[in-house]
Amino acid sequence: MPTVNIDQDKLQDFIRMLRKFDRDLQGQWRALNVTWKNLEATWHDQEREKFLRDWQEVINAMEGYLSDAETYEQFLMRKDRALDAFLGR
Repeated sequence: MPTVNIDQDKLQDFIRMLRKFDRDLQGQWRALNVTWKNLEATWHDQEREKFLRDWQEVINAMEGYLSDAETYEQFLMRKDRALDAFLGR
C-alpha cells in the first residue's frame, strides 16, 4: 500500500513562505536595481568596472532565480494537490 512521506501542513507552510519570500525579493530587487542605476550613472572610476564585473554575476544569479521561482512554487502546489487527492480531501 502506498504511503505518504511528507507532512502536508509543513509543505503548505513552506509554499506560503516561499511565495511571500519571492514577492518580497522581487520588490526589493526592483528597488535595488533602480538605486544601482542611479549610482552607476554617477560612478566613473576604474573601481566601478571591477565592481560591475562581480555585480553582473549577482545580477545573473538573481535574475535566474526570480525567473524560475514560479516554477518552484507550481511544482510544490502540484505536490500539495496530489496529496489532497491521495488522502481523499
